[in-house]
Amino acid sequence: MEKHNPQRIVDAHLHWWDLEANYYPWLSDKKPEEGGLSSASTLATTYLPEHYLEDARDFRVVGAVHVQANWDPADPVGETRWLQKLADSGAASGMPQGIVAFADLSDPKIDALLEAHARFRCTRSIRHMLNYIPDNPALCWADRDYLDNPGWVANFPRLARYGLGFDLMCFSNQMQRMAVLARDNPGIPLYLEHTGMPH
Repeated sequence: MEKHNPQRIVDAHLHWWDLEANYYPWLSDKKPEEGGLSSASTLATTYLPEHYLEDARDFRVVGAVHVQANWDPADPVGETRWLQKLADSGAASGMPQGIVAFADLSDPKIDALLEAHARFRCTRSIRHMLNYIPDNPALCWADRDYLDNPGWVANFPRLARYGLGFDLMCFSNQMQRMAVLARDNPGIPLYLEHTGMPH
């Protein structure tokens, strides 16, 4: 079908997953139909570049950023490796041109992890979903408030060492503390996701 929309689009936030080849706990394991991951079962089907390109066929998508999709936490670099291979293969017209990888900044081996992600030419940023509301576990995507974790906060500046930005996914109750961290680290680009996750 001929594309009828002339606007050039960079899709700034997409997810692909191959549930037959890779492990995504939130999609592969059975979850209760409540909370921040509610109705994940509707997403629990393989979605690859060819599916995306078919869905976007009427639009002139010229670039894309793939945001980490909660890949197996035992191998966070595996997702970056897989995505870079897709980009290099040309299977998705060179997409994604940008990869947002996962890293828990409180990890004592954070330097090795950031360095491993940064080796891939498309890696641009890190995302660690921070969404946490005390006493409301049904809405939480994080297991604790990492902005209250001294190790996580102390390691945030390390992103600059590897030329990485940070994709921010948190709730409004966490924004003020994140604003302070951003102010203190002006060399680290910050990308606000999901318009601050209103709930």
